[in-house]
Amino acid sequence: MAADIETDDKYVAADIRSSSDAPKPHCGNLVLYKGSHKTHADYFRKNGTDHLLGMYGQEEWEMPVALPDNDPEPQLVSAGDVVIAHFLTAHGISANLSPHIRYALYFRVTSSNFDTSLAYTDLWRNWKV
Repeated sequence: MAADIETDDKYVAADIRSSSDAPKPHCGNLVLYKGSHKTHADYFRKNGTDHLLGMYGQEEWEMPVALPDNDPEPQLVSAGDVVIAHFLTAHGISANLSPHIRYALYFRVTSSNFDTSLAYTDLWRNWKV
């Protein structure tokens, strides 16, 4: 599925490009927690972002928000596929039980006008899909 994403000048997205196949679960797949971007935005609207922003650069840190009760959804991809996810979406990598090495590239797309405080609390500020 492809989407054209337009914005006026402020947005952030995680862009994950698959360099190898992960056609079934447990192949080192990217996993996404459905709805977690909303949970995170609700937390930051109520509590601010100072706690999170103060953790950057530390070796170990923990999100102050519990992950959703649902299991993460493995992204089944082929080499060359692109997954675009909201940057507040909780994500991880599944175990790779396949005999193949899993390669992927991660990008974070942003603009010079990015306003951190608004990006964490207003999920779809300036987005058009």
